[in-house]
Amino acid sequence: MEGMQRRLIEFGFQWETPVAVVEKATHPLQKRVLHTFLSHLSDTAKENAIHSPAITFAGETVKISAMSLQCLMDHKLEKQMQIS
Repeated sequence: MEGMQRRLIEFGFQWETPVAVVEKATHPLQKRVLHTFLSHLSDTAKENAIHSPAITFAGETVKISAMSLQCLMDHKLEKQMQIS
């Protein structure tokens, strides 16, 4: 991930750019969607044991996807509370 982080900076992305990483996307063993900022990409990937193959997304759409995911999780929690 360090190489990916360095290349994105070289291509003009800012350190504050939101990024997401999906390990083994669309595979039954897909690991997770990891949301962070470009400045933390390498460290966060190491902390979460993210390995190849992985897809990295960078930009504002990552921020929107993180907000959408949070809304879905909040809605699911609300429904669970209504059932209880």
